[in-house]
Amino acid sequence: MSFERGCISFRAYSVNEPPADAMDRTATMAVRRYGFRPINDERGERESFGWIDLRQPLNDRPVWEEMREGHLMVLGVRKDTKAFSQFFYKARLEARVERVKEEKGLERITRQHRLAIEEELTIQMLKETSPTTSTVEVIWDRNTGEVLIGCASNAMCERIVDLFKATFDVGLSPRFPAFLAYEAAMAEGWELPPMTEAELAGHFVAYGPKFLTHLLLEGWSAREGTPVTVEGPLVFRDANEKETIVLQGEGAAEYPEAEAAAKGGRRLYSAGLWIKEEDAVWTFQIAGTTFDVTGMKVPVPRVADRDEGLVLRVEAVQYLNAILRRLFLDFVREEVVRECRRGEPCVGEAMTG
Repeated sequence: MSFERGCISFRAYSVNEPPADAMDRTATMAVRRYGFRPINDERGERESFGWIDLRQPLNDRPVWEEMREGHLMVLGVRKDTKAFSQFFYKARLEARVERVKEEKGLERITRQHRLAIEEELTIQMLKETSPTTSTVEVIWDRNTGEVLIGCASNAMCERIVDLFKATFDVGLSPRFPAFLAYEAAMAEGWELPPMTEAELAGHFVAYGPKFLTHLLLEGWSAREGTPVTVEGPLVFRDANEKETIVLQGEGAAEYPEAEAAAKGGRRLYSAGLWIKEEDAVWTFQIAGTTFDVTGMKVPVPRVADRDEGLVLRVEAVQYLNAILRRLFLDFVREEVVRECRRGEPCVGEAMTG
């Protein structure tokens, strides 16, 4: 498990509303209702998806309180899929159809008979196929309302968000830079109307890649007290997101091509970051539009107690998230002021007017 050992990848969310007062009393039933169940071959199922207890992954009757570690709920999602070769399926199907025709002395079989043979063969081949299994950690901080999903796949994250809502009747919002920038604008008193996710993206999505590009070109000034270094690999895109430049290697930020791309109007959509706060150092890859983090090395020593180690690593991730948000929001405030002073269309006109 990445939150327990090794490098960590995650996408951060926050709950839209506090859970109902009775949720803890009903959570065991809810988790079991939406829990993982093995694929039923007899029904022709190809996939199964649901909650598991990460500490007891074979337990099909998880208990809510046993998933708790202090203020953290440590959940898991398991997805099993089965797929077999369509090439061999068709070959076996035609062979079976020919055998039936020969046994019954038929020149052809009816459509219903063929469908029955297809169903029987599908079930047989599903039984012969071992599932492909993937698991994803979900850490829910009950104190702060932050939820960390241990992957950066859009499809998987969206399914887990839907599962979370169905199970706990609590919605989740991603902590994308566009959302963070909008919240900062509202907190500053900028006169902005409520926005849909699509409108948020249109107004604010550029600030994440702009932030990474700023870090590449100017670094972070000493007054913030948090040294930040950009490392490779780097992914640049133009304003229309049609042309992509990829620079490989840990030292890619020092390449002349990196400076030329940034100063030429391209924005940095993915980069490696090195961040130091006091004696702690984090290294990871970050996506500019989502702030998805992959391959993070966590500055936490190994401890003998498994649960204690998990809590320490999650706290290190949360601390890094706080640093990133602080740096990003400071940048957004300053960037909006710069845009307005340059006479560019900006979201902060109410603040400077």
